Amino acid sequence: MKLSLPSRRAWIYGAVLFFLAAVCGILGFLQYRWIGEVANAENQRLRQDLQRELNLVRRDFNSQIAAAASALVPIARDVERQEREKAYLARYQSAPETTKKYFSRVALAVPEKGELNLFLLDSRAHIFRKADWPLGWAKLREGLGTRLSGGPPSERYRPEGVIEFPRFGRNPRDAEGRRWPPEQEWLILEFDRDYLRNVVLPEILQRYLAEAGQSQYSVVVSETADPWQEVYRWGPKTVEKSGHADARVTLFEVEANPFRGGPARGTDNASPPASQFEPQEQPPLPLPGHGAWTLSANHAAGSLESIVARARRRNLFLGASLLLLLIATVIALIRFTRGAEKLAEMQMNFVSGISHELRTPLSVIRAAGFNLRTKFAREPVQVERYGNLIQDESEKLTALIEQ
Repeated sequence: MKLSLPSRRAWIYGAVLFFLAAVCGILGFLQYRWIGEVANAENQRLRQDLQRELNLVRRDFNSQIAAAASALVPIARDVERQEREKAYLARYQSAPETTKKYFSRVALAVPEKGELNLFLLDSRAHIFRKADWPLGWAKLREGLGTRLSGGPPSERYRPEGVIEFPRFGRNPRDAEGRRWPPEQEWLILEFDRDYLRNVVLPEILQRYLAEAGQSQYSVVVSETADPWQEVYRWGPKTVEKSGHADARVTLFEVEANPFRGGPARGTDNASPPASQFEPQEQPPLPLPGHGAWTLSANHAAGSLESIVARARRRNLFLGASLLLLLIATVIALIRFTRGAEKLAEMQMNFVSGISHELRTPLSVIRAAGFNLRTKFAREPVQVERYGNLIQDESEKLTALIEQ
């Protein structure tokens, strides 16, 4: 069956629209995949950047508390030359005031006559006073007593936020010829948590997680043992204590013994090298994941997944809008083309109709004029008849032209 010209054109237009819709669908699918790949890469990059910044926060925070603790440990030679309390007190007094603010309690645990006595520092009176062991230090006392008797202490005998520094002495060799210097005393330091979370931590967070004085991330610091117990919050409130975080690290990681080496070994009556008792200038950081605090961070605008998802939706909406605009433009162009063709067809029909209407009166007038030139025009009645006919047809032609 042969298709007419309008039907053929309609079929062509339909095929073009179908092809265009298929191409736009394929482009939309490819765009969705490509935007997804870009979004995932951006999400990974942002997460790595945030984790790197948090690692720097952890490094600086732990380094500062380790350096502050090491600053209060005297050299073994000073303790041997001076009285024990005077050596520790002199070391404390020589420390900067900012270092002293790191600690809420400074004490000495001294073994005497089988007992482990505690001497708390009175910073105002500049003296160590004998005191009872705090209730929170009960496990610490038990652990130090076990170490003093030669046995290993129990796990986690040290309270969170407390660190002890032993000073070893001399001891004769045992039956196997080994020499294990016993602990002479322990310097016990308890960190001031209020100072750490209200002064030290905000300065470090401002250094790494702020831009132009404005926080770029929402940070929550909680207890590692109890994530529901919030310690400090910084920045916009977007992170829930039990919610998902873009990155996290542990803080407040203190090393049990920052001295170089181990117990001294050598001949009888030989004093261990002083370097074995001196604190390191930069104590090594402990392994991550063992801190008393856990720092969780999210972007201020929400989680990185939500930010990237919003950007992905915006890009998809923009791309889909452009594709729809392209389809709408093509449809409008097709409709305009079909309208123009229809108008041209109407014009042709109009011209044909007008030509036919004009041809009829002109033919009548031409015939009447021809008859007037013949012998029929000799009769007055015929002349009048042809004149009337010419007049009528002329009026019809005039009316048609006016239309």
